[in-house]
Amino acid sequence: ESYHHRAGKGEGEGEGEEKPARRSARPRLSPLTMTLYTSPLVSLALLPATIIFESGGVVAVLRACCSPPSYYLILSASLFFSSILVFCLMVIEFVLVRNTSSLAVSVGSVFKEICTIAAGIVVFGDHLTMFNVIGFVTCQAGIATYIFMHYRDDKKQQSLTDDEAADLKPVVMHSMEGEANLREELIAEHE
Repeated sequence: ESYHHRAGKGEGEGEGEEKPARRSARPRLSPLTMTLYTSPLVSLALLPATIIFESGGVVAVLRACCSPPSYYLILSASLFFSSILVFCLMVIEFVLVRNTSSLAVSVGSVFKEICTIAAGIVVFGDHLTMFNVIGFVTCQAGIATYIFMHYRDDKKQQSLTDDEAADLKPVVMHSMEGEANLREELIAEHE
């Protein structure tokens, strides 16, 4: 059964018209719902690597800060708190991408990394090589260029909107005057 039969159209009707795309039978999932479904699988996939590479450090920290009976409680609480923070970060990123663009979020993440590097230099006394400094300056220049271009485009769009409104006003007034004159001429001819 074709789309046109279901829509109530006959065989010859609708030819030359573009058929609308069929919708998928399955409902589309929102990104947050997809995150809800994939997060447990990602956690299970990363668990073996975490146990292999991180378990020694976690156990050493737990031994240094607390007694053995509270290991599991502290570990569970820290995992739960970290999970809540990660979920909040994902929700914020989703809202940012929806309201701005993925490019703006990418530029923001580069800025965050630059702030992390600067904090490492100031707080921990990290040293940068010349290659690191060149990369740091390049990132700063890229962010500044993006902000400048975005600001310039916004100003250009605003001025175009203002100019279009100013240009449209005389056209509307002229067409209204032209219609009135045309009406008067038609009335004069018929009299």
